[in-house]
Amino acid sequence: MENKAFTRKVLMVCILLVCSTHAMYAQSFLKKLGKAVERELFSPAGSSDGRRDVSATKVTSPDPEVKVELRDCEQSGEFVKISLLIINQSQLEFALQLEADDGESIAFDPEGNVYKRGITFKFGGQQGDVAQCFLPRDTPVKCLVSILVEEPIDLLTKVIIFCRGINATLEKDQLQLTNVPVMHNELTY
Repeated sequence: MENKAFTRKVLMVCILLVCSTHAMYAQSFLKKLGKAVERELFSPAGSSDGRRDVSATKVTSPDPEVKVELRDCEQSGEFVKISLLIINQSQLEFALQLEADDGESIAFDPEGNVYKRGITFKFGGQQGDVAQCFLPRDTPVKCLVSILVEEPIDLLTKVIIFCRGINATLEKDQLQLTNVPVMHNELTY
């Protein structure tokens, strides 16, 4: 009789442990699911092609006659890659140089992280922490800005890119992007 009572108690403890373990996994799963849903609900809405809506992003050009369009922004591995189109709308043709030197180009996220190192450009035929490209009149030129971030992020609150005109004087020495949503490449995780 005592042996049956002991066996029941051991069996009850085992059942509680199994249920507790399953509950722990269920809680972990629900927590991850909740974070994913929260990210989707509170991040900028996606468009029909799966890209993030960049219409809320403010782009401030270094000059009124230089049009800059944000095409998209995607994180792939440790890098956030911002795709831009730059169009010279002035009467003059000139070159534009982008520079990451000495932390003059910088990016920020909502958590207060600052990204200065590891910013590179692919602009025209050049690639590196300094890139220069000739801008013919009314011709879009692609520019890719890569920012080393190391961890997944959903938003860049501000991106400042130091730039200068070659054979032209720009109104400002920087291009700014504010509130840039970051899409994630599925292979990142």
